[in-house]
Amino acid sequence: MVYSLLGYGVSNKALLEFLVKKGEEVFVSEKRKLSNEERKSLEECNVTYEEGEHTEKALNCDVMVVSPGINPEMDIIRKAKKRGIPITTELQIFLDNFPDIGKIVGVTGTNGKSTTVIMLGYLLGQFGKKVFVGGNLGTPSIKALEGEYDYIVLELSSFQLFWSERPKLKLFTVLNIRPDHLDWHGSFEEYIFSKMKPALLMEDRDMLFFNGQDPFIKPYLNNIKAIKIPFWSDMYTWENESIKLKGEKFTVMNRILKTEQNKENVLAVLSIMDNLGFDLSTSLEHLEKFTFLNHRMEFVGEWNGIMFFNDSKATNFSAVEAALRNFENGRVILIMCGIEKKEPYGNLINTIRKKAKKVIIFGDMKKSVYFALKRSGVSVVGVQNMEESVEEALKEAKTGDVVLLSPGGSSFDMYENYKERGRHFKEVVRRCLKGG
Repeated sequence: MVYSLLGYGVSNKALLEFLVKKGEEVFVSEKRKLSNEERKSLEECNVTYEEGEHTEKALNCDVMVVSPGINPEMDIIRKAKKRGIPITTELQIFLDNFPDIGKIVGVTGTNGKSTTVIMLGYLLGQFGKKVFVGGNLGTPSIKALEGEYDYIVLELSSFQLFWSERPKLKLFTVLNIRPDHLDWHGSFEEYIFSKMKPALLMEDRDMLFFNGQDPFIKPYLNNIKAIKIPFWSDMYTWENESIKLKGEKFTVMNRILKTEQNKENVLAVLSIMDNLGFDLSTSLEHLEKFTFLNHRMEFVGEWNGIMFFNDSKATNFSAVEAALRNFENGRVILIMCGIEKKEPYGNLINTIRKKAKKVIIFGDMKKSVYFALKRSGVSVVGVQNMEESVEEALKEAKTGDVVLLSPGGSSFDMYENYKERGRHFKEVVRRCLKGG
C-alpha cells in the first residue's frame, strides 16, 4: 500500500511514524519549504518527498492522507478525486486501527472543545483512570495506539470530520454550533454537516451528548429517534450560579466554572461522567480544583478598579458574544483583531451595542469589521497593533470597567497562533500598568 501524505504538519508527522513502522510505503508532499531537520528525518526513514508545491507525484498512491487544514478546492485534490484515489485523514486511520472504539470520547463544537476535552481528561484521571487526551488539541490521535489507556478523549475539528469518511464513535459530544470557518467550508450547512457526521453515523445513540438548547443542533437530532442525552435540560442545567444535576442542587464556588462559556462545558463534562458511571458529587468536587487553560477568559490583572481579561482563544464572533455576556452592560472596552471568517455580523453587533462602551480594532479585521461596526453606530477606533490598542483602552477605561481581548478572528495576520497573541497582550498590559 502506498500512502501519499498531503501536508507535513503535526498530524501527518505522527502518522508517518506509524506507517513506516508498519512497513508501508510513504510519499510526503508539502507546499512550504521543509526545514533541514524535517528533510533529515524523512531521509533517515527512506521516505521520498517534495516541497514547495504539490505536483502530480502526490497522485502516485493507493491512498491520499490530507492534513486537516488542506482546502478541498485545491487542484491536487480535484485531480485525486477525478482519478478515484481514496482521500482520508490521520484521525480516520486511527479509528480504523483502534481495537475498542467504546473507549473513545469524541468532543466537537464551535467553541469550548479544548477546555471540555482537558476538563474531561482531568476528571477521569482524578478517578484513577489512565487517559489519552489529544486529537485536534495537541497530540495526534494516532499516538494513542502506542499505549494502553482506559479512555481516549479527542477534540474533533470540523476539518478533521470533513475529511474523515466514516468517523464512527460510540460516545460523541456536540457542545454547540455557530457560524465559523465559513472562509474554508463551502457553506454553513456543510460546516454543520461536518460537525454532526459522527452523530449521524452512530448505530446506538445512548451515549450521544448534545446541547439541548442549541438551535442549530436540534434540527439534526429531531429526526433521530434513538436515545440521546441533552445537557441544558431538566437533568443537567444551571440555575443562576448553582448547578442542578438530576434533581439535586449544588453550589459552585470556582468563579471560572460559572462564566458563560464554561457553564456549557461543565454541563457537558458532568453529563458524560454521570453516564459513564462516575459519581456526580465527587466529579463536581474535583472540578472545583481544575486549573483552566490560558487565553480563555484568563484574568490578567486589575489596576485602579479596571479589570483585564485575555480571551485570545475567541477566534469567531460567537465566542466574542459569549465573552461579552460575562460583564455588565456598557462597561467593556473590547479589543478585536485578526482575520475574520466571513460570519454574519448581526448578533455580534447587537451584543456589542449592549455590552461594550468602545471597540478597538487592529490587524486584517480593520478592512471589514471596523466599517460594519462604524455603520451600525458603535463607538469604534482603529489602531496599528496591540500596544496601541492597550494604550487606547487605558485612555477610555474608568473604575469598574473591563478591558477584554476577545479577537473574533484567527491570529495568522500578525501572530503565529492565538497563544502568541494572548501572551503579547498580557505582556503589553503588564508593561503599561507598571509604567502607569
